[in-house]
Amino acid sequence: MWKSVIEMMAYQGEHYPDLIFTRYLDGDSHADVYTYSATWQLILRWADLLAEQGVTHGSTVILALPNSADFIGAYFGVLLVGGIPAAVPPIKKQTTNDNYANVLAMRIRFIDAKVCVVPLESAAAIMQLGLDKIDGLKILSRGDLPDIGRARTPGAASDDLGLLQFTSATSGSAKVVQLTHAALLAQTQMISEALRLDPSVDSAVSWLPLYHDMGLIGYLLTPASNHGTVNLMQTDDFIARPGLWIKALSDYGATLTGGPPSAYLQVARRMKASEIVQYRLDHVRVALVGAETVTEASVNPFLEKFSPIGFRHTSLMPSYGMAENGLAVTLAPLDCLPVFDYIDSEILHREKRAVPPVDDRPGRTVASVGVALQGIEIAIVDNLGSRLEDRHVGEIIVCSPSLMRGYFRLPELTNEAIRDNWLHTGDLGYLADGQLFITGRKKEILIVGGRNYYPEELEEVAGKIPGVRMRHVVAVSHANPETGTEAVILFVETSLTERAERDNLRLNVRKALTTTGFPVSDVVLLRPKTIQFTYNGKLMRGNCLSRYFAGEFADTDE
Repeated sequence: MWKSVIEMMAYQGEHYPDLIFTRYLDGDSHADVYTYSATWQLILRWADLLAEQGVTHGSTVILALPNSADFIGAYFGVLLVGGIPAAVPPIKKQTTNDNYANVLAMRIRFIDAKVCVVPLESAAAIMQLGLDKIDGLKILSRGDLPDIGRARTPGAASDDLGLLQFTSATSGSAKVVQLTHAALLAQTQMISEALRLDPSVDSAVSWLPLYHDMGLIGYLLTPASNHGTVNLMQTDDFIARPGLWIKALSDYGATLTGGPPSAYLQVARRMKASEIVQYRLDHVRVALVGAETVTEASVNPFLEKFSPIGFRHTSLMPSYGMAENGLAVTLAPLDCLPVFDYIDSEILHREKRAVPPVDDRPGRTVASVGVALQGIEIAIVDNLGSRLEDRHVGEIIVCSPSLMRGYFRLPELTNEAIRDNWLHTGDLGYLADGQLFITGRKKEILIVGGRNYYPEELEEVAGKIPGVRMRHVVAVSHANPETGTEAVILFVETSLTERAERDNLRLNVRKALTTTGFPVSDVVLLRPKTIQFTYNGKLMRGNCLSRYFAGEFADTDE
């Protein structure tokens, strides 16, 4: 129907001008409402500003914005003048964080962005960080907008890029996924069909950041493609007060929402029974859960806590996806209970088969993440690329109309990831009765809080701290049942021996990581030459974690 995402928005603005597109929720007391017509007028204003600053076909633009009208206006405004938006974590008010500035500067240079859009209230902080001194970079905010934007006709083609998606919350060295307008539209159509979206009854609530594919594609572009309504919370509001998520769902009678399993666990743990009784969730028919490993321990507390106010167990829908496919690959079937498979651990590791436990041998529970979206094909293959039968574990490969064009300026990695039109995900799993089950990750990506982090990047940040042996740093993660997500452990070699110096080093490493946007649960200091390498010089990360759990490092951190 449409050739591009921006053509879609122009159509909705013309044909559904008075329908509410977005409500921007500010805590629990205020909401700014934008219709499709008002949103289109805002897009025109941003388009004028961006064009005036030289953004044209193929120009890359960094959006360092929170969930806001500014983000939506700027994102679509970039597309309207032919540019390519790339969203990153927002600049905080009064930020003076050098680590954040360094990461943002690397990203700007990596994609050769000439414009960076920031919140008005953070513009002064940009000057303090020195980002305005990057050669040729222009810093814009809503304070620069013209009062009125001139009429424009979308001219983007279906194979033009509609998004550059950074695959981790890190530096410019991270892989950047290139998604065309066609891929984005295909993804929204497949999700819409799978969820049977009906704008006359459906509306969404989302606190997920718009710089994340789950937030942008799942809870902005997909509702927009159906002239639907989405109620956008600030991510920081959810983090500070998870109960606001439940309040918004109840207040607006929303039918759609989603988040990582850790979010469901946290809201269940932090809301008191006395708070819950004032809300209703019986209208929620889809609560997607994904971006992290789904476990019974992470979702059962939510089901138990919110069932009394009407939340149906069948509304909880595990899913699987990745930026390289836009967003979703699979979704659980509608109106079905979550499926968990109990399999024999020994046979899984020894034979790579997923079968029920033999006798009383230990097993593990694996969640189904649903079935492939219509139009997507999934296969499980061995190391030689041969397809495997049901319940045989191998690498998950995906053929889809929403696959990325490739990684930005990384042709070799692109050719490694996409072979004969199949995306090799690096994830391990098996198929059973048409449903996909994820058993692990072939890759060493750390997945925490719904975000992907590359260990090399955490290691690079920590390796620059005085007292740390450069390149003798290992970042790994393991499942943490207490939080429902994964815990990141950083192993750091150091020659420091005094307790005060070592305590200070731990603090400095943790501070450098957290202020740069990296999660870290523990920093373990090791003696020099403790970390092992492969024969060709690669860090043996898995070996570090195994030795840690075996207690080998118990005395080295004294």
